[in-house]
Amino acid sequence: MSNELPKFGNGTRGKFRYDKEKRCMVPCDEARRISKAHGVITDEMEPIESMATPHREIFTSKSKYRQHLRALGFRETGGAHLQDIPSAKEEEEKTEKEIREDIEKAYYDVKYDRVEFTEAEKEKHRREEREWKKNGMNWKLRAPH
Repeated sequence: MSNELPKFGNGTRGKFRYDKEKRCMVPCDEARRISKAHGVITDEMEPIESMATPHREIFTSKSKYRQHLRALGFRETGGAHLQDIPSAKEEEEKTEKEIREDIEKAYYDVKYDRVEFTEAEKEKHRREEREWKKNGMNWKLRAPH
């Protein structure tokens, strides 16, 4: 028995494939085919539970879930609102005194007709006043100070 290794080619380098008819390795001249596929975004997703209603419907379709949220008055932000989160130091915090002053200013602006209301808003205010009177609640506001 000889110690020689079997010869698979003629000493050339490159890519080879096995030819079943010849029962040996032959040089592969074909360029490797790379399948290119576009990134396809499907409508299917993992099951998700809707937290918008107490029924907790389960959705597997993105479009149906978005349609469900839009019907309930929600809007999808895509997380863009999370990009520019101001830090607590940058955020201007109002003191209780400043908040009271803002409320008082708004109260007197309404009281002395410095704010213009549309007719629809005026009608809404009259309707609310009637409801408050009907239910026996105090509808007259006191000064905030």
